[in-house]
Order: sequence, then C-alpha cells, then structure tokens
Amino acid sequence: MPASIATSSRRRPLATVAAVPLGSWLGEVRGWRGVFALGAGVAVLALGVQVATLPSVPTTAAGRLRALVQTLRSRVVLLGLFAVLLVLGGHFSGFTYIRPAVEGMSDIGSGGLAVLLLVFGVAGLVGTVVSGPLADRVPRVGVLGFPAAVGAGILVLHATGGSTAGLFAAMALWGLGFGGVPTTVLSWGARAEPDRLEQVGGLIVTVCNAAIAVGAVVGGVLVDGVDDTAPLVVGGLAALVGAAVLTGLGRQG
Repeated sequence: MPASIATSSRRRPLATVAAVPLGSWLGEVRGWRGVFALGAGVAVLALGVQVATLPSVPTTAAGRLRALVQTLRSRVVLLGLFAVLLVLGGHFSGFTYIRPAVEGMSDIGSGGLAVLLLVFGVAGLVGTVVSGPLADRVPRVGVLGFPAAVGAGILVLHATGGSTAGLFAAMALWGLGFGGVPTTVLSWGARAEPDRLEQVGGLIVTVCNAAIAVGAVVGGVLVDGVDDTAPLVVGGLAALVGAAVLTGLGRQG
C-alpha cells in the first residue's frame, strides 16, 4: 500500500473527539436548530478557507471515466464496497440514534451522554493512530479487527446497556473500531486495485457517504417500527457480516 494513503488516513481531524459531545451539550443549551446553524456556519467558513488556500490540481489520464468503469467491473471491488456499506451502514444505524437507545437502557443524563460520546471520540482517535501501522505491517488483522470491533462494540453496548461500566467499555470498543476503519478499508482498496488508486478511493468515499444515509434511514425505520434499541442489534450484526466479507476478500487483495 502506498504510504501516502495510510498517511492521509491518519491525518483525520480531532473533531470527533470534541464535536460530538460538544454538539450534544449545545443541543441541550441552545436546541438542535442552534447546533445545526453553528455547524452550517463553520462549514461555510471551512469552505472559504479551502477555496483560498488549496492549489489547483490538473486532471490526468488516470482520472478518465474508462478507468472508473474498469474498476467497477471487478467482482472483488464490488463485494468490498458492499462490505464497507454494511460496516458503516451498521455503524450509522446505531450511532444516529444512540441518544434514545442509551437513555432507554440506562438512567444516564445529558451530561453523562456527553462524556460517553467523548470516550467514543478519544477511542476513535486511538484507532486512527494505530490503524496505520497495522495496515502496513499486518493488513489482514486490521481489515478484520477494526470493522469487527465496530460490530462487537455495538452489540456489547446493547447487551450491557443497563451497566454504566458496560456502556463506557462498549463505547470505547466501538470508537476504537470506527477510528481504524477508514485506514484499513482504503488500504484494502489500494491492494485490490493498485493501478487505479484514485478510482477505488473515490468509490470507497462514495459508499461511505451512502452508508450515512442508508444507516440513518434504516435506523429510523427500526426506531419507529420496533424500539429505540433495534438499530443497535441490526447495525451490530450488519457490521460483523461486513467485517467477515471484507476479511475474505482481503485474502484476494
């Protein structure tokens, strides 16, 4: 795997450590509309900074549509993208509705929930840091371990939700797994399509964004139709299935 891919994945922002618990707390103080307005303002500011500072990069022959079509013809790539959709869709199915699930299983308040989300963010940062060396040295371990940790953490959270210690331990495991998924998934894609890094990387990012929408919709349907904790069960199982599929494909990548 090219070192640039692992390096760029390790440079994920520290926002997950502070933004989620901060947003939860601000939601209590100012309401969810205030949090959304603040987030939109920060996004516009970030866009302005990028437009002003990022250099223009000319297109190359490697970015042509034909290369993308050829990448999509690979059975290994298609199955890998499906596995990524399962892992991240399972994550967002549970994480989008984490608040009603946790509050329904325990007596934790808004302050405790903010701390719980902070634990998730810190664990995710640790996962991001350690995933790079694993992706370089023992890639199969990373490809299985981090997605499986996402699924296991979600299911453990559901199983031990009545225990405060169980909640925090499960959230740490979940965060650790989620933090390492981007690096290990991108490294798998680089090994599967070493001559089409831009194409496979773009497809993985596209699937990641689709997983946010799919996971949130599925979670919402489960919350409305079953109960607040159903997204945890379905999401955890989906992530474990995705981890198994991705691990099998890793032997071919």
